[in-house]
Amino acid sequence: MSSVDSWRYTGSKLPECGEINLALGYPATSSLRVETIRKAFDQMFEEKISEPEFFHYSYATGYREIRRLLAEFLMRLYNLRSCEIEAGDLAICGGVAYGLDSILSVLGVDSSSVVFCEELTYYATLKMFRERNCQLVFVPFTKHGHLDLDWLETQLTQNQLWADNIKLVYTIPTFQNPSGAIMPEHMRVRLIELAHRFNFYIASDEIYNLTPFSPVKNSLPTSMALLDNKEDGRVFSLGSFSKVLSPSLRFGWIHTSRNLVAKLVDSGVMFCGSCVCHLSCGAMEVIFRNRTIDTIIEAGSKSLEHRANSLFEALVEHLPKSCSLNCCDRDGPVSRPLGGCFIVIQLPQNVSASKLALVCEEKHKLTIQPTSSFGDRRDDRVRLCFSYHSPSELKNGAILLANAIKELEDSSSLNNF
Repeated sequence: MSSVDSWRYTGSKLPECGEINLALGYPATSSLRVETIRKAFDQMFEEKISEPEFFHYSYATGYREIRRLLAEFLMRLYNLRSCEIEAGDLAICGGVAYGLDSILSVLGVDSSSVVFCEELTYYATLKMFRERNCQLVFVPFTKHGHLDLDWLETQLTQNQLWADNIKLVYTIPTFQNPSGAIMPEHMRVRLIELAHRFNFYIASDEIYNLTPFSPVKNSLPTSMALLDNKEDGRVFSLGSFSKVLSPSLRFGWIHTSRNLVAKLVDSGVMFCGSCVCHLSCGAMEVIFRNRTIDTIIEAGSKSLEHRANSLFEALVEHLPKSCSLNCCDRDGPVSRPLGGCFIVIQLPQNVSASKLALVCEEKHKLTIQPTSSFGDRRDDRVRLCFSYHSPSELKNGAILLANAIKELEDSSSLNNF
């Protein structure tokens, strides 16, 4: 099937032969676990056919057994003792976006609300916030790419209007999109303390927790929900297998405290619509029981790490020295990606990211994404995604990008001569 034909099914056009799309945040088509999913559905139907009540409306947050198995998986993921995560702490949802939308509804986020997020953040969530007409405030990064919590605390202390109307802080604390930064655990604790002090909630988008690379595999901070009060908390931790198994399953979860689970269960859409991915829950029950998911995540992280290293090494070799691979500190240290799917480049100061994107598209069949899509007010940064293309395509993409940057840099120098 050609990429044009495949667009019948995908939300974005897939690259055709000779095209490289470093803006595309999809997992590689070859990494989708189609056979695993087929076998899981086959086994699920074989088991459930004698239980026709399974095919009725489901419990709002997912039936108990799937939540119990998910809790066991998360405890293995975070190396926890038994019962630190229980079925009652979880609500199944149709992926992170659906979970976040449910949270916004439960919290009543509207035009009177103030929502804080990171200086750069996932562009689709910005669309969700703007659709609700809330006041969106961007918290600057520290030079390490973390939320500046000193700035946040100062604003909430000095700006009474913001303090009175803040509903939510949205953050991607692990392998942040697009910066790739990891928020240290002590900063997560401090953010939770601020939430209790100033009476706001935290939506912690943790989809990339499942994509650590070998240098940090055993040293990642834990899920933010685990750092909060289990009975009366302020944190919603959101997760999904979309990046490591298949986005089409639409299987995600919200991990939160019991008081907030109760709010979710009582929300109109969950109460009336029940669990939106009930059949996928049946397949995931099989995958959890077989422990297939553990090996899938291990293999997926290794594949992503190989792709990340291929792109990073090619960028280091070919980019002009006037570029920086440090998202926030142009002169700061540079390291390989430690997980997730993204690298941010700071361009030469005389090169426009939006103009570069046009040149790449028109002259090199290369698609890149300026960080203006992510809320950036600057026009000198681009996000590159390494999850979709092969290592050789990523290397070619880096060379094409470097050539385009040099063309614009030389053109700018001639114009200024």
